[in-house]
Amino acid sequence: MADHFLGALKEIERRSRDNTLIFSDVLSERLDGIAESMISTKLSDNDYMKLLELYYQKYHKQEKKKAMMYCILRIQQMAECKKMKKFNKNIKNIEFSDSFDEYTLTFLNKKRPYYKNMALDFKKKALFISLIISIIFLALIVLVCNVSFVLSWILSLIMYVGSYITLIRVGYPYVFENRLMVLQEELDPLCLAVDLSVHPNSHE
Repeated sequence: MADHFLGALKEIERRSRDNTLIFSDVLSERLDGIAESMISTKLSDNDYMKLLELYYQKYHKQEKKKAMMYCILRIQQMAECKKMKKFNKNIKNIEFSDSFDEYTLTFLNKKRPYYKNMALDFKKKALFISLIISIIFLALIVLVCNVSFVLSWILSLIMYVGSYITLIRVGYPYVFENRLMVLQEELDPLCLAVDLSVHPNSHE
């Protein structure tokens, strides 16, 4: 799929770099106009990330820290999905490609890996929670059900692995989207509308 909106977005990006005000009202209006055209349209990953990158610049000028963090997390999430192709199918309204826009890649490299750090922190908590669940399960089947220790250990190990996988596959997306729900209050309506069209189940 071609990056249908990338050319227009990069023109705004170029003008924002030349503008002493960083992101003028005129550029903001043009950005909103493009965003409106992107609603309910299947987008390329580069179109989507560039749009959020430009909104990040706009929010930076307006000192909207929550909106800035929202954009960073979504861009980093998309970049991870772009790298790990097995997760591409989870975002059906985005057409993925192998290439990154060079300025978007530079933008990503300059930012702390908030998305990765958040995922790593959750994985640590998931390991601990899974361990507690498996220990309680082991105690119950040994003391209450009188199951042999070897079989109990095997069953508790299965419980541990199953709990961890469930927490990662179900729990983390839920926690991540809840985090975004807190941040989205500062988003422009058009920016939020585009994001909702890309992630239709995330704002429910």
